[in-house]
Amino acid sequence: MKKMILAAACALALAACGSSGGGSVSYNSSVSKGSSGSTGSSGAAPATARVQSGKNYFVVANGKQQLAFPDAAKIRKLNVNGVEFDLTDGRYGAQVNNGWRSFGNGLMAGQRPPAGVESFNVWVGSNNTTAGVITAIANGEKQRFAFFNGKPTDVKQLPSGRVVYDVGVVSTSPAGSFMTRSLDVTADFATKKVSANIERTAGNNGIVLNADIKGNRFESPKGAATSVQGGFFGNGAAEIGGVFANGQTVGAFVGKKK
Repeated sequence: MKKMILAAACALALAACGSSGGGSVSYNSSVSKGSSGSTGSSGAAPATARVQSGKNYFVVANGKQQLAFPDAAKIRKLNVNGVEFDLTDGRYGAQVNNGWRSFGNGLMAGQRPPAGVESFNVWVGSNNTTAGVITAIANGEKQRFAFFNGKPTDVKQLPSGRVVYDVGVVSTSPAGSFMTRSLDVTADFATKKVSANIERTAGNNGIVLNADIKGNRFESPKGAATSVQGGFFGNGAAEIGGVFANGQTVGAFVGKKK
């Protein structure tokens, strides 16, 4: 199973899709399968902010928060803190790079962000699955969301053996928002387990993802060091999407069968 290494890249952070302040780093693939770069703002939240969870998302926030999917047919239409918007709306000035749509602070004439949203990075490379991170502002507080959504696989179509998915990962922490391509996520439908490993530089512990498959979804065991939830999408579980939370870091992963 391939791994990722976290490496400093502040210059890339400033050159990506805009920054609202603070330093930043980016993920680089240790196996040179794809390029990487920092995306969006620092997304800094108060030290007392805590990880909260909802259906298909995690968020680092202090106060009341909301993320919902109001239209099952439009997987990238969201409701964040009472404001509905579609992440593919061209008015946001977002750029698409290898299937990822990124929006920061560099707006041109006629472009505007969704109300209450500072930045986002979302996967738009499939009609079946989406995932990403959003930095929102509510009552003066930055809230950092990681989410996934899609068209779930019929449980009758789930495989019976081991499947390896090639996924992209995007995460956000007090240090910044980052993305990478690519990482292997393994789903063993015989043992009902999902696993992956995000390896980082010295001084930063790796993030291990472990989850139990339950029908066409999966989630981490209670008390796991890293909280995980996700699901399988498309015909025959051709795609996977999910989110994780570890300390003050929340992230999303999404991809297809190898």
